[in-house]
Amino acid sequence: NPMARAFATRIAALALMLAAAAVGCTKKEAVEDEWTTGKYVPKPTVPTEKLESLPSFSCKTVGRLQQWRYNPVISVLSDGRVLVAGGRQSKKWLTSSEIFDPATGRSEQTGPMKHERAEMSTVKLADGRVLVFGGGARPLEVFDPKTRAWRVVGQLKEDAVGVAGVQLPDGKVDIAGG
Repeated sequence: NPMARAFATRIAALALMLAAAAVGCTKKEAVEDEWTTGKYVPKPTVPTEKLESLPSFSCKTVGRLQQWRYNPVISVLSDGRVLVAGGRQSKKWLTSSEIFDPATGRSEQTGPMKHERAEMSTVKLADGRVLVFGGGARPLEVFDPKTRAWRVVGQLKEDAVGVAGVQLPDGKVDIAGG
């Protein structure tokens, strides 16, 4: 599906921009800095010279997040701003969340999630809210950009990391994997 592929590409580019906002780096510095600071990003499994045919990128600071974090969830909101929630700082799992505005380069804190999470997943719902699930917690939480608040709306049968979800045409969300 070309639309899904384009959307995934935009999310990946946004994630790179947010990583750049945290450290202000070049491609080479990104890997070295994350290894030295403990922000883990695995090195490529393919030798670097074989990756030269891929588009190159460079990082530039586009703004700063309010709180340093790694393994957060990132979701583009309907108005183009970006929800960044949860994640970790060293061994501490976070409940904090913030909204980054690429147009201004500014980030503002929102209400915290009810449960600490890292490596969780999201589904942007048709009404603009964001469902967050997995990431070391069973409860399903929804973020409402209008109220900037989180609400528990259900629970997974088991704790899961590495899950994926999609909203179906009838409004239900199908969650699989983990």
